[in-house]
Amino acid sequence: MTPYELLAVAKAVKSKDAKSARSGMEPGSYAVDTTVRIAGNLEVAEDGERTSTSSLLSEEFLVLVLKMSGCTRKKAAEVIKTVSSEYLQGWTGSKEDKKASKLARKEMIEEYDPNGEISEIIESVKESLPKTRVKGSVKFAGEVEVVSEEAGVPSISIAPKMAIVVE
Repeated sequence: MTPYELLAVAKAVKSKDAKSARSGMEPGSYAVDTTVRIAGNLEVAEDGERTSTSSLLSEEFLVLVLKMSGCTRKKAAEVIKTVSSEYLQGWTGSKEDKKASKLARKEMIEEYDPNGEISEIIESVKESLPKTRVKGSVKFAGEVEVVSEEAGVPSISIAPKMAIVVE
């Protein structure tokens, strides 16, 4: 297979469709013998750069911020436990629960930093971080068609809009 064909195969089935297919399966081992035809357009974007902000959330960074702000180890442990329990609240549940939790966190930050001074400093730090080269996004628009399948096994075909249809 060419790199283009491999990417088309990889992108032809969206992850939400794969998750949907998985939800209907029982645990076990399944024999697969299917031939599919994939036809469509593969679009590869230009490579670019992004700022690696994950280092701002590292354990090392957090410990240094707490230490340099005069926080004792005991107090730091208490703060981390409190913030993580309050911050992580609402990350599960309904869409409305998550939205309400995000709004509550935003209000707490605005109360602590009403003029956005700390936010500005954090943005400035982010902008000063080194850039990381990233590959351009890959998109596939097309159809996946089952050409042949093992007899007696239910097939899953993917319609042109990439929604899974179980036959």
